[in-house]
Amino acid sequence: MHGGNRPGWRDPLNHFAGTVHFRLGLACEQAFEGEVAWELVGSDQHWNGVSHTKVAALDAVRLGPIDLESVPVGEYELRVETSRTSNSWPIWAVPPLELNEKDRLNDSIVCVSSEMSIPVPFWREAAYEFVGLEAFANHWSRWLRISGDRAIPFERLPDDAEVLIRRIDTRTYQETAIVARSKDEIWTTVQPIGGLGSQPIGLDANPAGVEFLRALQRLIR
Repeated sequence: MHGGNRPGWRDPLNHFAGTVHFRLGLACEQAFEGEVAWELVGSDQHWNGVSHTKVAALDAVRLGPIDLESVPVGEYELRVETSRTSNSWPIWAVPPLELNEKDRLNDSIVCVSSEMSIPVPFWREAAYEFVGLEAFANHWSRWLRISGDRAIPFERLPDDAEVLIRRIDTRTYQETAIVARSKDEIWTTVQPIGGLGSQPIGLDANPAGVEFLRALQRLIR
């Protein structure tokens, strides 16, 4: 696969609702000793914690693990703060896979082969235009675990295809399709099952992939 293969164990930013697991780390240029506070904040949910940590200069420590129970479906923000700095990350919790849902999610979805697509980088030299996929438009933390490394030239799509995610090469201005719809089928080079780079492998381990397939299914119902 283009770019190498280092499968991840668990997606840190996308989770199935229920038990949510985090591992935080702190790295410092200068020695640090003090409190590290974290909080996970949603529209009507809130969890938080504080730990005392000591880190040597140019060293790193792991904080946690943090396991939260009964986290409902929603969009959250994870915030971490020390006396010197702070950071935050978007967190998604999606409905867990239902029994036999994997078979239904694959109905009418065509994952395009290498013969029909061309190799292109997803994260470099590219701009994107989204149509009808607002849940994923510009939410790049969701794309980390499903982005592919290929695109479909327009001339290889069915004549009636509507492009739903358009890739524009910022060097050559060539336009290609990442997702397209033709009648009651979706054509895509996205990797819902992961497997590229540090992406977890399989829908059971890839909440972002499951939610992406659900979004595609809503477009053809």
